[in-house]
Amino acid sequence: MSEAKNTDVEPSSIIRDIIVKEEFVKPNRRVFIIDRSKIREAISRLIKAYGETSIYISTIAGVDRIEQGLMELNYFISVLPRREVIVLRVQIPRVQPVIDTLIDIIPGVFAGESETFDLLGIQFNGNSFIKRGFFVPEDVTNKGVYPLRKDAKW
Repeated sequence: MSEAKNTDVEPSSIIRDIIVKEEFVKPNRRVFIIDRSKIREAISRLIKAYGETSIYISTIAGVDRIEQGLMELNYFISVLPRREVIVLRVQIPRVQPVIDTLIDIIPGVFAGESETFDLLGIQFNGNSFIKRGFFVPEDVTNKGVYPLRKDAKW
């Protein structure tokens, strides 16, 4: 296991060159919008800077932005040595909602990726453990319905 390092370094400086936009959702909660193709790189950089036991993805929150033709993923990341939570936000096309998995980098994302797939239909390339019925009952999965999609019909 790697030890925590560079705890004085701001997360934004570690991924500055791949941040498309920065927002704040709370006074102490920064959101970094990045291209979906850069999510693995961003996480890998944070792990390299802080150590593999110092980065924890607590939540993956998916949002259906039907009016924009997009799905949004918000990765809530605890940077433990800094006692800080940041959000990495990516957007993916709604018609082909696919993003690379993080499960091989941070195995703890299993539940978040499974929930997001089951409720919104977002595919995580490389995650061979994902299946329907993780959170959604069988009668809903049999209909092919992803219940958190705004156009879901029961």
